[in-house]
Amino acid sequence: MAGKRVGFAPRLGVIALDGVLSGVAALVALVIAATTGGIGLGLKYQEMTGGRVTVSTLIDGTFGRQLRDRSDELARNMDRLLTERFTAEQRGRMRLIIETELKRSYLPLERNSSGWWVAARRLARVNESTLGELIDRVYSSVKAASIQGVKTGDLDAMRAELRSYVDDTGLGRFLPAVVRYAAGLVAIPLAVDLLYSLVELIVGASVGKLLLGFRIGTAGGRRADAGTLIVRFLAKYSGSLLAIVAVLARAPELLPISALLYALFVAGCFATLGPERRALHDYVAGSAVYRADELDEGPERA
Repeated sequence: MAGKRVGFAPRLGVIALDGVLSGVAALVALVIAATTGGIGLGLKYQEMTGGRVTVSTLIDGTFGRQLRDRSDELARNMDRLLTERFTAEQRGRMRLIIETELKRSYLPLERNSSGWWVAARRLARVNESTLGELIDRVYSSVKAASIQGVKTGDLDAMRAELRSYVDDTGLGRFLPAVVRYAAGLVAIPLAVDLLYSLVELIVGASVGKLLLGFRIGTAGGRRADAGTLIVRFLAKYSGSLLAIVAVLARAPELLPISALLYALFVAGCFATLGPERRALHDYVAGSAVYRADELDEGPERA
């Protein structure tokens, strides 16, 4: 005879316990990754600029100020080149073109969801040639505008100086390293949570379920086989799996779908309040949760 299924309250306790355990593991992994990755970024920046990067400069904000100074220096160089070669009227028109190109390339043109996702996707795909390509696009846009009195030779010289500055300072190499670092910090907690959840796939119970004496079984009250556990795992963690794919593939447009899947199966947990005492992922996989000592170890009856 099938054992009694575990209802909402005990399973809520399992969720809380697993949440604490996986959260601690994710926090430890995140601290390690942030520290080692930050050191790597610091060394890359030190190699790029010759500046000194230490723990104290990271803590007191010196490192951040150095980055801002580099960015400001690039802007000053742009202003200097514009001032030396062009009139105030020409500079005004060129700045408008430059701002438009920057918005088109990396910022949403409108504050709506599609605009933000386009910008996020472009930022996620930054590589070592991005800054150079941006300079070339700005150059082409300014040249195409045919501003009166602006000589092609002056534009060529400005483009060459800016590209030389980006190459000499290593900004083109540093920018994608920052993007990869940020993406890693997003992916690591998701990956740790997923690895923690693999215990449930392998042994038929999460760490929290094992500690509380529960186990996953079939709807008929027998120990779940590998196929049932795999389907249950894929359904339950579909949101997290898709989020990891989105980060690794640099495809942020997948994140809303991931969030919807996650919300769907979290809401599906409230189905355990019903008479069947099964969550949405249990219905998908044909499973239920029982006390471990009440599961029938025999084969499923036809």
